[in-house]
Amino acid sequence: MTDVAEDTTQLQNAVRSFLSATEPEESVAFASLAYFYNRRFCALMWPRP
Repeated sequence: MTDVAEDTTQLQNAVRSFLSATEPEESVAFASLAYFYNRRFCALMWPRP
């Protein structure tokens, strides 16, 4: 569990670096995509009843 959380933190840091290097319009679209993908990933990893 801890390894997954650490990987997620590193991924989020990479996403922030990517977003800060792109145009605002692209950032919004990419952030939305990453947000929904991350929610789906978390739902798969930690399913709730």
